[in-house]
Amino acid sequence: ATNVYLKITENWQVGSGVHINSMRNNGRYNYSHQIYDSVPVLGPNGEIRGYFHVNFRDTTHNYNLSSSYTYITIPLHAMYTIPLTQKTGIEVEGSIEAHYLAFARGQYINPNNLFAENATANNGQFRKLNFGGALRVGYYYMLSNRWRFQADLQMQQMANSIFKPNLGVALRPPVLQHRNAPPV
Repeated sequence: ATNVYLKITENWQVGSGVHINSMRNNGRYNYSHQIYDSVPVLGPNGEIRGYFHVNFRDTTHNYNLSSSYTYITIPLHAMYTIPLTQKTGIEVEGSIEAHYLAFARGQYINPNNLFAENATANNGQFRKLNFGGALRVGYYYMLSNRWRFQADLQMQQMANSIFKPNLGVALRPPVLQHRNAPPV
């Protein structure tokens, strides 16, 4: 992640940047459904009046799937710093973010037919542009005027599903991150 901040007051900063976020899903998916064959029921003039269902059978699908989705994210940050001592403090930050789907790998369950398919960023079922927000809380310790140790906990959430709205499926993976980094 690369960010640039502008100090507004002693405690307030605003900023933006470019981030690369990767979200991974791993799981075992099991589902059963019943399928059958249909025989048309014809009316006196040969028109289809309905269907007679025969040959009922249960079908079970078991999938062990993993997929990853990589987004290029452009956030707009607002950060408030609470100094505790001359060397330590707490930072609270909120962000509004735009997420662009750059890469998709692995397999996912297609919401139209419930079969496993390969995930690609060019798949027409994925939403290429999404929006979301993030909340970050961090603690810092100043090592010198130029160096500090910082530990953060951040929660991100997309506002919309990663799938397009016409599919009627909502998958908004939350991302919980932690950082332990000595920023310059």
